[in-house]
Amino acid sequence: MEIVKTIVYIATNYLQWATPGLVSRVRASGVRMVLITYEGERVAPALAAYFDHVIPVTAALNEGVRPVLNLDEVRCAIEKEMRMVGGPNAIRILCQEEGNVHHAAMVREQLGIPGDTVAMVERFRNKLIMKQVVEDAGIRTPKHLKFDFDAYKDNPNEYYSRLGEILGERLVLKPVDAAGSLNVSIISRFSDLQSACANIEESPYDFEYEIDEFIDGIMYQSDSFVHQGGVEFTGTFELGCTNFDFVMGKPLTGFPAVDPELKRKLEDYNARVIRALGMQNGCTHHEYFLDKKTGEPVFLEIACRAPGGVGVYFHIKNKNYNMMDAYLIQNTSPEALDELKVDARDNVVAALLPVGHGRVVSLQEPEVKSDFEIRWLIEEGSVVNSRTIADAAGILTMRNDDIEQLRIDFEALQSYTPVLCDPD
Repeated sequence: MEIVKTIVYIATNYLQWATPGLVSRVRASGVRMVLITYEGERVAPALAAYFDHVIPVTAALNEGVRPVLNLDEVRCAIEKEMRMVGGPNAIRILCQEEGNVHHAAMVREQLGIPGDTVAMVERFRNKLIMKQVVEDAGIRTPKHLKFDFDAYKDNPNEYYSRLGEILGERLVLKPVDAAGSLNVSIISRFSDLQSACANIEESPYDFEYEIDEFIDGIMYQSDSFVHQGGVEFTGTFELGCTNFDFVMGKPLTGFPAVDPELKRKLEDYNARVIRALGMQNGCTHHEYFLDKKTGEPVFLEIACRAPGGVGVYFHIKNKNYNMMDAYLIQNTSPEALDELKVDARDNVVAALLPVGHGRVVSLQEPEVKSDFEIRWLIEEGSVVNSRTIADAAGILTMRNDDIEQLRIDFEALQSYTPVLCDPD
């Protein structure tokens, strides 16, 4: 491997979890750190200090939860950096923002820079493509179709009836390549479909949509770090709700998988999905259900990036494993990856707290016995509007070595309302 002289981050997502000392050591070794970011976003001073150069660019604001950076401007900026170091093998592009991983792959291919290819990224971005790949590997997915807006507009009732015959009574309508539960709807009756389609028509976002059967199951998340095709680390936890439920007002909670047999089963399943999709290097974020009837996993979706919300933080607290550190080490000094050691404590519940809608009247603490702390991201008087997983009120950390009590308190969080709002 040629010595890497420059690291270019596209967006700062999850960099707040990186270890400052590691970033300092990378820079001290002679690696130039560059950030390309949307010109309209303020970079936190603590993160700006990580970089030798920050390059602001324009972005599309209607293509994802967060700004999708201008491809030509990104390529031009990276091309200049590449010329400074003498060629493509001395530079790496790091991107963990869902809406920009495809652009990052395109620039790599256009400039000959090593890393994730467009074909690989598309398998992790397009939900229809990823489902087909895992189905071909013998992995169960929900029954699903690309949503046909023309057929719906031609005869809404007939199209709804046809969907029910193929997919079942309860359905999930969602974008093919978005994140954060943006424009996701649960369809239980014809009027739900009418409302969902009306909202899509009014939405500023331009997505294709798919429609899936509704899976009645317990939701799990497995986040992994992959090196040279092998899964080096996996952290698995039960989710108290879906991203969709979070947008609707429930805390997005995670409880560590502690039963050895279940944990082994789920992590073997996760590795099988990763192998099917061909991930070679980097982070993955995988969500799936345990079907209540069969007890078997049902694939939902997977991304070639670190988890959003409190995922990276959750694994730091429960496993002593930092996925953002691993990603940086992999791209600068991969021989040092062996220095990352897992210490599985599995005694922490973490939760992303929802904001609600309106003006914040008060911030509430949960009634639990476990030790907890909350880092609030809003304050009384703030005006809030829950649209996606990016709209968070705060981060709750709850710790208890008594796993039974931790579980009781995890269940209590499912009915916890952290923010009281005046909708007027």
